[in-house]
Amino acid sequence: MPALVYGEPDILSIRGYAGVRTPNQRATAEDQKAYPVSSSLDGRLQALVKSYDDVVARLSPTLGRHRNCDIIDLHPGPGIWSAKLHEQIQPRSHILVEGRTDLYMPFLQPLLDQPRSRYRHVALPGTKMSTIDQIVSDGLLPHQEVFEDGDPRLVQRNDSLLIVANLGKYPLASRDHFLDNAQVSLLDFAVSLRQTSTLRQYGLLRLLVWLRDDERRRFVPRCIRKRNSKAIMLEFHSESVSEVAGCDEADRQDVKTKKKKTVQAKNRSHDLDLLSSVRVVNGMRERGITTPAHRKQLLQQEAEAWAAAGGEAEPDAVHSAEGPNPRQELDDLKQRFSEGRFSKWVGDQPARLADSERRTRAQLARTYTPEYARMKQLGYTGDYVRRRMRWMKWVTEQRGPIPAAADSSEPAAMDSPAEPNGTSTQLQRSRKDGRPRKPYYPANRAWLDSYADERKALQDSPPLLFWDRRTDEPLLAHADEFGPRSPLALLDIQQKPPEPGLFDDRSSASFYRHAIAHLFRVEKAPIGPSLDILGEGALDALGPQVPSLTDPAKGGNPDLSQFRVRMLRTEMIAAIFLAWQKWPFRPLREEIFGTNIPGNPNE
Repeated sequence: MPALVYGEPDILSIRGYAGVRTPNQRATAEDQKAYPVSSSLDGRLQALVKSYDDVVARLSPTLGRHRNCDIIDLHPGPGIWSAKLHEQIQPRSHILVEGRTDLYMPFLQPLLDQPRSRYRHVALPGTKMSTIDQIVSDGLLPHQEVFEDGDPRLVQRNDSLLIVANLGKYPLASRDHFLDNAQVSLLDFAVSLRQTSTLRQYGLLRLLVWLRDDERRRFVPRCIRKRNSKAIMLEFHSESVSEVAGCDEADRQDVKTKKKKTVQAKNRSHDLDLLSSVRVVNGMRERGITTPAHRKQLLQQEAEAWAAAGGEAEPDAVHSAEGPNPRQELDDLKQRFSEGRFSKWVGDQPARLADSERRTRAQLARTYTPEYARMKQLGYTGDYVRRRMRWMKWVTEQRGPIPAAADSSEPAAMDSPAEPNGTSTQLQRSRKDGRPRKPYYPANRAWLDSYADERKALQDSPPLLFWDRRTDEPLLAHADEFGPRSPLALLDIQQKPPEPGLFDDRSSASFYRHAIAHLFRVEKAPIGPSLDILGEGALDALGPQVPSLTDPAKGGNPDLSQFRVRMLRTEMIAAIFLAWQKWPFRPLREEIFGTNIPGNPNE
C-alpha cells in the first residue's frame, strides 16, 4: 500500500486545539472560545502517528488470524489508525463509518481514491446500533455468512470480521447528570453487539476500542474495590478484556474532589501489584515478547528489576511502601534532635496552662519546629506501616504463598469452617500471650479485610480480575501523543456466548442489568444483605443451590457472612439468577425496582 502523506499543519491543528487541560477537567468558556472542541472536532480524541507503530507491533502476533478479513471501523477520524491496521491485516473490505464528513473527508479521501481501494465510506454516526444494522442491510458484508439460530458457529469465534472503534470524548460530557457518554457508549456498544445488533448472527467477534484512559479503569479495574457493575456486565459478555496501551497508573494516584481536596485513589497494596506484574514479565520473557524502553510502565520496570535480581517467587510485603524509605529520614531526625541541632518548640517552651486553658493537639502542634513536627509525623507513620505489615504477614501465613504462575492449583481458603469468624476477628484474637487484642479502628479493619480479599482474588485460579489474567504488560501511552492532550487507552475485547436464560431477550437483559447494578452498589457488603434485593431471605433460599459460593476452589468462602459482594464471580451471579427464576417465592419485578424498569422476567 502506498504511504499516506498527511498535511503536517492539519495534524498539528488537531493535536493542539484543546490546550493541556487534564482529563478530569471540563473545558471552560474561554477554552470553548479559543479551541472550539464541539464545533471543530465533535469533542473526539485522536491518537497521533508515533503512538500507533508500537501498538501495531504489540498486536501483530494476534492480528495475523484476521488477515483478509472484513473490518468495520467506527469513528476513524483522520484515518491514521485505520491505515496502520489496514497495512498490517490487508483486509478484503474496510468500512469507514464516519459521520463528520465536513471535517475528516480531506484525510479519508486519499484512502478511498487509492487504486483498487478496499475502503468504503459510510456517512453515519458510528456508535448507533442502527448504523450497524444498515451496514448489514445494505450488503456491505457480502463475504460474511449468516448463521441461523441453533447453529454451533454462533458461539464460536469469527476471525473474518473485526470491529474497531474510537469512543474517546473530550471534554467530559454528562448524561443523566452523573454518567459520562464514553461509559455509556462502551457498555451499550459491547453489550448491544451481542443482544440486539444484527452482527450477533455472525458469531463471536473481536473488538479493538479506543477510549479515554480514566474511563478504561471503570471497565478493567486493577483492584476489586473498583470492580463495579459496569465491569461485571462487560465480564458477562467478554471472554477476555485486555489493556493494550494506556497511561501509567502511578501517575494518577490521587483524585481532586469538587471541594479541591486530595483523596487517595483506591489502589491495592503494592506487593500484590508487583507480584501480578512479575507473573506477566516472566511469561513475556518465555514467549520472547519485549517492550520498548520508552513504552514500559513503572510497574513493569519494577517487576523486571525484581526478577533480574533473582527475587523469590513472591515479593516481600516491604515493597508495599512506595517511594523513598522514611525510616532513614526518621533516624536522621532523631540523631539531629539528640545532638541538639534543632529544638522542639518555636522559641521558648510554652508555659504550663491551667486545665481549663489546655491547648488542643492541633494548637500545640503549631508551636513545634518544622523538623520536630516532621519527626513526629514519621513516627506515627512508621507505627502505622509496621502494624499493617504485621497484618499482611499474618494474612500471608494464613493463606500460604501465591504461586508464580497464574494457572495455579486449588487456592487455600482464608476462613475455614472450623473458624466461622471473619478475617478481622481472627486477627483480633491472635496474640502471642493468648489474651484478646484490643479492638482497632474500623478503617484499619476494613483495610485488612480488603487486603485479604485482594490477595485471594489474585491467588484464585483463574484470578478474579481480567487485569490479573493479562498475558502482556500494557504499553505506556503519553498524554502528548493524543489530541487534545488527554491520553487514550486501547482495549482488546473478545466476545463470549451469553449466559443462557439471562440475556436471551431485551426485557430479561434490562432486568438483570439493573439487578447487578443494585447488587454492586456497596461492594464491600456481605452478599446476604445485598441479595435481599431479590427478595427477603434470598441467600438462605438460593445459597444451597449455588455450591460454588462456599467452594474455595471456585473462588467461594465457607463462611458466607464474610463473603463480600466484590468477590462474586460472573458464574456465581448467573447461578444465583437462574436459581432465583425457579424460586416459587420470588417477588414480582414491580416489587423489586418499581415500574420504571422495563422488562419483567416473571411474566
